[in-house]
Amino acid sequence: MIAVIAYLITLFFCGLMFVWGLKMVVFVKESNQLAPALQFPMYFAYICLPLGFLLMAVRKTIIIKNLIVQDFKRSNRADDKVRI
Repeated sequence: MIAVIAYLITLFFCGLMFVWGLKMVVFVKESNQLAPALQFPMYFAYICLPLGFLLMAVRKTIIIKNLIVQDFKRSNRADDKVRI
């Protein structure tokens, strides 16, 4: 159960960083900044931050689901043994 709480805290952090990263990407896009040497829009580089945190949040959500399912199955097995 402690692992689920730790993953929920991590999931919350990922959500905050995703929102902050999107705000940063929108700001950089609106300011029309270009990379000095390559002359491509800088928001291409900044989009990696919210994308990475979004993928991490998806992964943590799957892990939390799997932990909860495992705990549920484990508790059902324990109930079955007690009933016999």
